[in-house]
This record gives sequence, C-alpha cells and structure tokens, in this order.
Amino acid sequence: MMKYWIILLTALFSAGQAFTAPAGNGYRTESSATAVDCVECRGGGVTPNEAMIRFLRDMKKITNESTGRTDGVDPNEVMAKFLKDMKRIANEKKPQVVIEVAGPNMSVSIAPIIQNPRVYSPACRAFAADGKYGSLGQAVIQEVHRPENRALYDGSSDLHNNYCPNYRNMTNAEKDGLWVLFTAGWSEQESSCDSRATKRCENGTCAGIIQLHRNAENTYNGDKHLCQRGSSQRADTSLRCGLSMLNNSIEKGRNLFSANSHFGTLLPNGSQGSGLIINSIKRYAPCGYSAAANSGAKRNSSKRVAQN
Repeated sequence: MMKYWIILLTALFSAGQAFTAPAGNGYRTESSATAVDCVECRGGGVTPNEAMIRFLRDMKKITNESTGRTDGVDPNEVMAKFLKDMKRIANEKKPQVVIEVAGPNMSVSIAPIIQNPRVYSPACRAFAADGKYGSLGQAVIQEVHRPENRALYDGSSDLHNNYCPNYRNMTNAEKDGLWVLFTAGWSEQESSCDSRATKRCENGTCAGIIQLHRNAENTYNGDKHLCQRGSSQRADTSLRCGLSMLNNSIEKGRNLFSANSHFGTLLPNGSQGSGLIINSIKRYAPCGYSAAANSGAKRNSSKRVAQN
C-alpha cells in the first residue's frame, strides 16, 4: 500500500511541474470520463486535467485491489501512462520561437518591382516573387532584426529625409519590406544576385552576392562574429556581413548612400548603380514618396544631397 502512495506523490510532484510550465496556447478543461477515455481518439492531445483525472481514477482501482478488490490494473502501467501524458503536456507547453516576418502585403508590394525583367535579373526573385518572400528575403529580415543592427533598422538621415520620408511612421512589417527591396537592388548592382559571381578587384578577388573580398571578410568594419573569413561563399552570410558593415557606418553618423561607403554601388546621387536602388525605394508605396514628390525630385535633381 505504501508503495502505491509513493507512486502517487511522485506523480503529483511531476504534475505540479507541468502545471507551472510556461503557458502555451491555452487548454480547454474537461471533467467528464468520456473526454478522458477519448484522449487517444483525438490524435494524442491531452490536457493536464484529463491526465490527472485518468491517473487518480487508475490509482483508485489500485487502492481497491490492495484491499481485496481486483480491478486488473498494473501500477507500473498506470505510472507509465501518466508520465507519458505529462511528457506530452510539457512538449505542448514549450513556447515556439517564431520570427515574425513582414506580412504578405509587403512582399506583394515589392515583388512586382523585383520581378521587372528590365531592371532585375531573374536570380533576384530569391528575395521576393509571386507575393512571397524567398529564402534571401527571409534571411534579410532576420539580419535587420538582430540587436547588433539596431542603427540600420532605425534608418539613416538620408533614408528619412530623401528616399523614404515616411520611414519613421512605417510598421515593422513595412520596414522589413523596405530592407528586402533595398538589399535586392544592392545585390542586383553588385552581382546580378548571383552568389557565385567573382571579379578581380583592388587587393584581390571580390566574390559573392555583394562582392566581398574573398577570404578577407573578417577584416571588414562589421561585427567580428557577423563578418567572418569565408562569408562571401554563401549569399546569406555575405548579406549578414554586408548589413553589419552598413549598420556600423550608420552608427558613425554616415548616410546609407554615402560618399564614404565601402561599396561603390551605394554612393549617393545615383552614381555607379545606386540609382536603381534609390528608384526602387521610391517606388515602395509605404515610403510615401508620391508621384508628385517624384516629379518634384526630377525638377530639383540638381540639388546636392548630403554625402556624409
């Protein structure tokens, strides 16, 4: 008899841990025996209440058996079943870590820009196409949400004042779309969005989707754990390093399109290819760069933009 109550106390302790686990999606409570008996027929889902009701019911049978009434219940089977239920509950209660990316409307609004064959190469559709973010678009969103890239995500002075005047008022989802579009344009100008592209450049070979110096990526002015030797070998790690470099530049008070940029494609005033990127940003509706503003910008194209 004592053995059975030790089992009961152990089980109650386990149940207490399950009940105090971090809240998940919430559970409905059932007190009827029918609901308890039909746990398996619902595909394996079980609530803490159901597990405890079933356990106490079986323990009552065991207690009756010890007093001479045989209900044919094996204590070991009861414990195994209860622990299985508790494990299932614990797994259900584990919070899922989900990176919330921009809503589908944002990918819908940038996809037509990136899918324009007169401007973007087909490989750039890895950022966004057919109303969905591609693998590289999702990689960009993950990178801009890193705590280390806070300055980048807050936006630079020229982004706020010249290219995306509504940036401060945009939702995070809209900002995510903007950074995917920016990075797609940047990659188009550097490599036609080809992660295998290489070319001879100053001090060696430039490689990858944004043309980093091969095997010298760890010498760049980016976070050391984000810019590592060999980063140029893959598109996602290239973008990780490049976006970190831009963040560190903005932290120093420089513009996104800066005369001091490491990347020739990010020089201001549309020189050396930045015009494609800037025009893509201005076409992004949430930026609030209206047709009238575009017209005004053309009339005032001679006005010099600050080149920090």
